[in-house]
Order: sequence, then structure tokens, then C-alpha cells
Amino acid sequence: MDIASISKLSEFILDYRKQNAMTQSDLARLLGVTEVTISNIERNKIKAGHRTVKSIAMHCGIGLLEVVKLNENNK
Repeated sequence: MDIASISKLSEFILDYRKQNAMTQSDLARLLGVTEVTISNIERNKIKAGHRTVKSIAMHCGIGLLEVVKLNENNK
């Protein structure tokens, strides 16, 4: 995944799921959040909370600072 071409956490989450053949439920379980949370982030309706940002960084192979930057561009 070319993270440089991604400007929002919503884009990253969707791309990550597709590249890893995951459903929103799969990713929600991995990150310890609800499917609704993943859906809302993907639809750019909300910003991820601090715990979710940290979990994305830990489980999705992206630096914490990069996740924070992408999250700031959501919503």
C-alpha cells in the first residue's frame, strides 16, 4: 500500500481491508472495536478515538504518528 497517496484514515482503513481480504467485522475484531466504528471511520463520519488509533498503528503496520495525521484529516 502506498501510504503517501492516502490522505484520510477512512481511505487507509478501506484500502487495508481490501488488500487483506477482510470484512469490516474482521477488522473490528482485530482492532477491538465495533463494526459500526469501522463503518463510520470508512465513511468519514467520525475520527477514530485514541485507543483505536493506537490499535490501528499496532495491528496494521503503520506508524502511530502517521495514523494520527490521517485521523486528523477524517471528518
